[in-house]
Amino acid sequence: MAKQEKLSRGQALDARPVVAEIQDRKPLDDGGQRLTVMFETSRWQRWMLRLPQFVTRDFELDSFGVEIVELCDGRRTVRDIIKKFASKHKVSRPEAEKAVLMFLRTLIRKGIVSIAISGTSDGK
Repeated sequence: MAKQEKLSRGQALDARPVVAEIQDRKPLDDGGQRLTVMFETSRWQRWMLRLPQFVTRDFELDSFGVEIVELCDGRRTVRDIIKKFASKHKVSRPEAEKAVLMFLRTLIRKGIVSIAISGTSDGK
């Protein structure tokens, strides 16, 4: 398991989110999407649980979630995504920041999004 570094607020906002490999997208009636995402399993999972090297999982996102995921292209920073979200939905920047950061944390925990961070000791 990689060592986690504590990020400053500035580093977190300058990070560039990237979406995992999406195998399939299916539209939902409410404007959202069902995403099928491919994950690589750990050695422990392959040995103990007899899982293959790669597995897929399905996630359902509402229209706001789809919008944020589509902005996670590895070029835009978290700060850029927040600005775009605030502008499009006509909400204050602090309100947009809170919503976007909370949602990105959830996506990161689920493995849908990873982040590229500039200025860390390992260069990631």
